Amino acid sequence: AADDAALLLRTSGTTARPKVVPLTPRGLHAGAVSIGRGIELTEEDVCVNVMPLDHIGGISCSLLASLFAGGSVFCASGFDPAQFVEWLSSLGPTWYYAVPTIHKAVALYAGGLPSG
Repeated sequence: AADDAALLLRTSGTTARPKVVPLTPRGLHAGAVSIGRGIELTEEDVCVNVMPLDHIGGISCSLLASLFAGGSVFCASGFDPAQFVEWLSSLGPTWYYAVPTIHKAVALYAGGLPSG
């Protein structure tokens, strides 16, 4: 049913003790569709997903938002800044989602930030 738990996601415990959060099909769908509409994803969009699929960003922001919009997703098996930059050329993505640590690693690799 739409209100039964479809996925149990463990939080990282950044601000408190880690918890298990039940996510429903209805909630996953609503969140992903909202993200897709908010950034105007279409079937023409291609996402490079460098987020792990045990993270809400990998599941909802990258994977489900793209799929519910009719777009496509390349799911990487991990993150490496050099490989990521190569994928930007070879895969022709129109977007990606990542946490600040990944954005910083890409910028440092590409020479966009001082290393100190």
